[in-house]
Parts: sequence; C-alpha cells; structure tokens
Amino acid sequence: MRYERVLAFPAERVWAACSTDAGLNPWIGALRGSASAGDLAFAMTAEGAEAPWVPVEVEACAEASGWDVRLDAGMGAWRFVLSLAAHPDGTLLRFEHRMDSLDELRPYGTGWDYYLDRLELALSGGEIASVDFVAVNDALAPVFEELFAEAEGRG
Repeated sequence: MRYERVLAFPAERVWAACSTDAGLNPWIGALRGSASAGDLAFAMTAEGAEAPWVPVEVEACAEASGWDVRLDAGMGAWRFVLSLAAHPDGTLLRFEHRMDSLDELRPYGTGWDYYLDRLELALSGGEIASVDFVAVNDALAPVFEELFAEAEGRG
C-alpha cells in the first residue's frame, strides 16, 4: 500500500517527525537505540502505553529524503518505505507498507491514514487527540474495500 501526502512543511521538519524519538512520539510511537549499534527498536505507543518494543532493521536511510526499514512485529516481518521530495507546497511524503499479499495488508489500510492525519497535526501543532480512529475507519473502509477489490480483479 502506498500513501501520498503533500505536507506544508520543509523536508527537514517532516524528516525529524518521521525519524527521531522526539518527532515520532507525539503521533505514533517511540524509538530507542541506534541503527549503527544494531539495537534500534520501535514501540507503537499510540496503541497504548504497554506497546511492545519491536526490533528495527534499517535497509536504507538518507537523511531528509527517506528510509527503508523492516520490523519484526511478531506476525512476520513488516517492511516500510518512506520517501520525501520537494513539492511547490512543501514536501511530498510517500509512505509504503509492503507485505507479501493483499490479504496481509487489508487490516492496515485505514490505520495508516489515521496515523498520517496525526502526523499532519503533530507538524502543525494541532490537537492530535482530535483524530478519531473509528471516524477515519468508518469513512475510509469502503474506499479501501473498493481499492482491494480492484487490485484483486473484482472491481
């Protein structure tokens, strides 16, 4: 799945929000350790204070332009790719969640829109708690079902 958003902020600011503990903490989770030491880990604290720490393997990383990481979330490896590019209105963010099959991706479609909404509010200083997962899910679930049906050749 690929998501694209134009964010009205410079790439350096978006990068910090997507690659540092201080940047990630307000909208999605916590980061500890370092890739160079081989002990980088992420906890999706927006899901609750008791979120488990998950090892992060960095496949590629280019400051202020993107990363490619794998997380072992206990349900197999998840691969995420982030790229940032200049855009006339700020920064174009592309976020991809890659898995082996559409069925594996299906449960996460609306969730990533929810988190990207939270990212935008974190960047703008808005009220992050105002993003309601149930409302986002209810609004977007039919859209994602249609997209999955098209991808499976049923639409």
